[in-house]
Amino acid sequence: MDRASPLQGNPLIPMRPITMLLLAFVAACSWSDAIPPVAPRRGEAILAAHPLVHARLKAVPQTSYELTALRAVPSSVAVELMNTGDETVVLGTVRLSYYATRDAVAFPCNGTPSPPDGAREPTSLRPHESFAFERQVDCLLPLPGRYDIQVFVGYGDDEAARDLVGSFSLTVVATPRSPQAYPSRPGLFAAMIGREVTRPLSPEAWARGDYHVILAVTNAGPTPVPVGRGHLALVVNRRGSPLPCSGASEPVVFPELLMPGATATATAPLACAPALEGTYEIAGRLGLEGSPEELEVGRFGLEVTRDPLRFVPMPWPLMLGRPYYSTSPL
Repeated sequence: MDRASPLQGNPLIPMRPITMLLLAFVAACSWSDAIPPVAPRRGEAILAAHPLVHARLKAVPQTSYELTALRAVPSSVAVELMNTGDETVVLGTVRLSYYATRDAVAFPCNGTPSPPDGAREPTSLRPHESFAFERQVDCLLPLPGRYDIQVFVGYGDDEAARDLVGSFSLTVVATPRSPQAYPSRPGLFAAMIGREVTRPLSPEAWARGDYHVILAVTNAGPTPVPVGRGHLALVVNRRGSPLPCSGASEPVVFPELLMPGATATATAPLACAPALEGTYEIAGRLGLEGSPEELEVGRFGLEVTRDPLRFVPMPWPLMLGRPYYSTSPL
């Protein structure tokens, strides 16, 4: 005997909700024209401010760490915008901006990067027209490692009007002279740099710091880390001489607390001055008050020469407020 359906003849199961559900399903199907006929591919996004514009993100996944700039070499990114509609879309001046994290700690990005020199970019897109807006990732990435970069596109002068177009992973490759972790301060990294070529200086010029080294400390941890006062001990070795020169430790001062993702710098003169032209090696050890150990924060070569051909531009740390490239002495 055939089994009856549990819905048939059962007064306890009302039919009206089922009928309404079917009607709602039919009504939903009638709105299918409002859904984009082709879903965006992976790596693409539809701009909320301009629904007919699709954005596709292209980025370089790897860059190198540049110690003389105390940061990663800026990498390239491009956002291709395509007008999928049949009418011109007015965008205004297109802006790209970023949000960068490393192990969930945010690092600063310098506002809106500029387009390449001489680039002429459209402020509107004709039907089915596309254009790739190219920029550099202008975030301050002061340590090697893997960063997650979110990319936003904005329009016109309204800084708040922007859409997330995607994200990508950027690996900053370490070098033997990358910043070192300070053992007793979890999350704290330190590095030392200095100009690798200088002219001979008088004893007075060495003493007043006409040549100096730069110390940088970075908090890569999720909580503030204490830094404060410290001292830098420098040792200078001249090539061909068995006797090193060790000057007195120089005091350095950093903020008492360094916030997550922040970098602070300090300078110190080269107390043990190279007296003759030649090639030297400079090594520095940093000690912080309240810490039982010192950390070797850098070792680099210094050439003291009068040869004008040896003086070339070098990268400068952006956090010092100097231009990225400068020919001025340290």
